[in-house]
Amino acid sequence: MLKYLRFVNMTVDGGALSISELKVGFTVRKTLSSENNDAEFDIWNLTSAHRMAFSEEYKEIEFEAGYTPPMGGSNVAMIFKGYIRDVEHRRDGTDIITNVKCGDGDKGTRKGVVCKTHPTGTKPRQIIEDVINNMEGVEIGELKGIDALPPSRRPVVTMGTGLREIDKLSRTHRFHWMINDGILETCPENEFLNGMYIISQQTGMLDVPTITDKGVNVDVLLEPQILPGRQVDVRSETLDMNGAGGQFRVHNVTHSGDNRNGDFKTSIEAVRLGE
Repeated sequence: MLKYLRFVNMTVDGGALSISELKVGFTVRKTLSSENNDAEFDIWNLTSAHRMAFSEEYKEIEFEAGYTPPMGGSNVAMIFKGYIRDVEHRRDGTDIITNVKCGDGDKGTRKGVVCKTHPTGTKPRQIIEDVINNMEGVEIGELKGIDALPPSRRPVVTMGTGLREIDKLSRTHRFHWMINDGILETCPENEFLNGMYIISQQTGMLDVPTITDKGVNVDVLLEPQILPGRQVDVRSETLDMNGAGGQFRVHNVTHSGDNRNGDFKTSIEAVRLGE
């Protein structure tokens, strides 16, 4: 698709407020780890009443972004869903800018506490599901590789925050886990989650990819489909000349820019598996 005509839309508190016409700057960070994804937004010239809509911690934020070319083929999709952490209003000349910091899955990871004893023979999936049931606002997504894990050889006690208990399971059974837009997913150490995206000049690659010790870093015009744990096929003459092209697993994604000018891009840190 041709990537031009930027679009963003922010929904606050389940639709109590929708923002798409004002200038909005954003940085959304997603990672293949148990560390919460986060986002930071600058919103220009909200009314005083609308500024009050951001006054409470844990109000839900949903943010869509992408391109809407007039010939069709929009790639607009949600790139962040989470909760307000902190809000600050500041004046810049005649403008009032509202800065909003948010976290993905914050209610569940900060407040979710579990206390349960699982009998011998309990499968890891059951433990994960029990933990998630105590994490408000978190749902189960693709739990890749979990069904193949062996049952416990002794009773398993889960006591404390849900984040800590799933971390313990992931260290024992060697899998990654993350919460992406309120959905918990798991991925074995040397596998991919479902989904693959081709990165090339034709699909919006910016500049030249950077070769790293573990893989590649590359920027593209904003693309919501690129998510941690998924596969990217990076096609670049520079990579090919250095024998470094091919397929990688995305570990970190940063969507950044604003809907008026400057950047509007996705930055990717990806690693090659099996090396």
